[in-house]
Amino acid sequence: MYDSTLTSAQFKEIGFDRLFRSIRDAGVVAETDTGQIILWNPAAETLFGYDAGTARTLTLDDLLPERLRGTERDGRPWFQAIGHDLNLEAVARRQNGEEVPIEVSLSPMDDEGIPGRLLLALVRPLSPSSPLVEGIKGMAATDPLTGLPNRLMFQDSLRQTLAYARRHRLLVAVLFIDLDQFKRVNETLGQVAGDQLLKAVTDRLVSCVREYDGVFRLGGDGFSIILTNIMELSYVSAIAQRLIEELSRPFVINGLPVEVSLGVGVSLFPQDGDDATTLFMKADAAMYRAKEQPNTFRFYTPVTPN
Repeated sequence: MYDSTLTSAQFKEIGFDRLFRSIRDAGVVAETDTGQIILWNPAAETLFGYDAGTARTLTLDDLLPERLRGTERDGRPWFQAIGHDLNLEAVARRQNGEEVPIEVSLSPMDDEGIPGRLLLALVRPLSPSSPLVEGIKGMAATDPLTGLPNRLMFQDSLRQTLAYARRHRLLVAVLFIDLDQFKRVNETLGQVAGDQLLKAVTDRLVSCVREYDGVFRLGGDGFSIILTNIMELSYVSAIAQRLIEELSRPFVINGLPVEVSLGVGVSLFPQDGDDATTLFMKADAAMYRAKEQPNTFRFYTPVTPN
């Protein structure tokens, strides 16, 4: 680590600028009090995506996801480095919005006779085996409210399921479930009640299927289920009907009965399509047809031209 007792002028005298630009780690020099970035090396451009000119219009806060940006001085991680070196792990935000887990070495620098006026940060991406990296992967794959796998995991799981089904000549069903009246619950009872409803819906969905079937939250009030190892088509119909019956029963939210209606759309592999995108679209189309009559399910059928 650089000698933090040297001033920025002395750093330049011993070739700091050249060294700073050539190091492999992303290097950032910022004002300690405001976090304003004043120096930015090529490795930082590669890691974060900002060119040096743009970077100098940013603060260290701008390199963090919005949820992690400090609202108070003492809440910002770099203030912990005032007066001493500090190593920490954190999550950074690239220019394209992507989040990346990082390891940061912070060292205070004197400037113009003011101790610790500047801060030197050396940043490198964390090893894929880091617990923080594993935690981020888990968060990226899971809906934080319900704990269900999210849309990203749905797409990945469906592709893997179809690959297995092709090899073993198995039937796969994709079910789309969309709730009605959910917006009304949010507007009349509040978002907290809406969140409670989604969690209760999740519990009922999971209770309707086998352990090895997949239940996913696609976002908002939309869910999906992947049924595998299907021996008879009647099993798919039975599951869809059970979903209708379970979710149309009143929920109790904050001591009040809450009712929702729903539509369930179903597409089948291989008869409705051979790839995840096609099955996704056809289950979605079937779901919209089902919602023409609340609390029904529909298998995908091609639209017959007039």
